[in-house]
Amino acid sequence: MHQKQVQLRKAKQLALWCLVVAGSIFVGTILIPKFFPELASAWWLGLIKMASEAALVGGLADWFAVTALFKPIPARYPIPHTNIVANNKRAIADNLSLFVKDKFFHATAIEKLIKESDPAKGAGRWLSNVNNSTRLSRFLCDALSGILRVIDDKPVKAFIAKTAHKGLKQIDLRQLMVTSLNSVTKERQHQVVLDKVLGKLASLMSQPSTQEYIAETLVAWLKTEYSRVEKILPSSWLSEKGALIAVKAVSSILDDIYH
Repeated sequence: MHQKQVQLRKAKQLALWCLVVAGSIFVGTILIPKFFPELASAWWLGLIKMASEAALVGGLADWFAVTALFKPIPARYPIPHTNIVANNKRAIADNLSLFVKDKFFHATAIEKLIKESDPAKGAGRWLSNVNNSTRLSRFLCDALSGILRVIDDKPVKAFIAKTAHKGLKQIDLRQLMVTSLNSVTKERQHQVVLDKVLGKLASLMSQPSTQEYIAETLVAWLKTEYSRVEKILPSSWLSEKGALIAVKAVSSILDDIYH
């Protein structure tokens, strides 16, 4: 701030000296013909007089115009059309707000700005950076942990439970389910989801780990429910065969449904 004030003071001094020089030259061009009549008709004297006069008038006009915007002239009994900014600050603010609203905050301008900036693409590009995604995840974890610490308070828990209960009462579950089903079944999207689920189930059933789990479950069931049969018959072999048969049956059914 101090440096700016020094620069402003120097600029004012330079402008003042230029105005004084222009005024002095203009006064000199008026006095020279009186003391030196032989120079009264000199063309260069007339040229200097016109240039100094133009500089003097221009400097005074600029000084008055700029000063009149912010200060009363003269200070004690100001001219009506001075101190313009202070006297019209409300009108200036209203006009500026209307300009900003009409030019920058109407629907067309905002839509154009969003299309040109493409914030989703920018966010994706930013998140593709590992450092940025790590920082964001760390921030979210810290925020969630802070929220959980606050929620640990009993009055806060009671308030949240009461608010959630009140909100759930206002939800039309029937309409929500109808809307959800309509969204899923639109353009047979439910069939795509069902096909993917059935494919995943068939793939899961064909895995050795799944068959082993079913066999172990059958062995445990035989030992619990049919302990005598388990002692007579090879339960491990029965469970393995049973698991294989069950897997094949379920896989066959899923395959038929899938296709």
